[in-house]
Amino acid sequence: MAGFFYILHARRHEGSILDLALLKDDTFRLSVIAGSITRITQGAQPFLLPLMMQVGFGFSAARSGTITVATAIGSLAMKSFAPRLLRRFGFRRALIWNGVIATAGYAICGLFRPSWPVWTMFCVLALSGFFMSFQFTAYNTIAYDGVDKRHMSSATAFYSTFQQLMLSLGICVAAIALHLAMLASGNETPSLGDFSAAFWVVTSISLTATLWNLRFAPEAGGEISGHVQSEPDGETKREPA
Repeated sequence: MAGFFYILHARRHEGSILDLALLKDDTFRLSVIAGSITRITQGAQPFLLPLMMQVGFGFSAARSGTITVATAIGSLAMKSFAPRLLRRFGFRRALIWNGVIATAGYAICGLFRPSWPVWTMFCVLALSGFFMSFQFTAYNTIAYDGVDKRHMSSATAFYSTFQQLMLSLGICVAAIALHLAMLASGNETPSLGDFSAAFWVVTSISLTATLWNLRFAPEAGGEISGHVQSEPDGETKREPA
């Protein structure tokens, strides 16, 4: 309701904190929408995963933390690869395929069981963190491709606000999905199956971001990434630097 009334306010007053006119830029709008949907999974994962390991698996907090830290390690490892991957594949292709891979990685977490070797879960989480971090790096970069310097401050405020909002929403969606799974199974405390269902609900939602990623122009972000775009006759065309 607050969001609805803010939209009414922003349309009637100039200089509003969140400038809705920024959404007229296709690249910025698509990045906000697709990035927001993807962040539902990113927000849910730190809530669901430790809860599943401590309540569902019976792990201690220390053992759970030792495993889940893999996500941060994978995220840090990605940083040096991002420029080269974007230069090789371009933003549109990278967002489409990497988004599917990253979301699928977190969906696998719904299959985790206490019998799984710790190193296997660690590797899955490290790879998931790697691909998801790359996805957000690409979103955070291409969002400002069509924004001029005069509106850069407003665009940064707008984008940052939605980042935090959707991460919080991810926790809410995960909690609701887990509770509904418990009601459906008749459990007073969440079972492993309930956690699996919650993981798959949030990752299914984030997977729909692919529909928005497909709408990015093939040349979007070419000046930023330096991606060489193939021409129909087989020649290559480098976007201007």
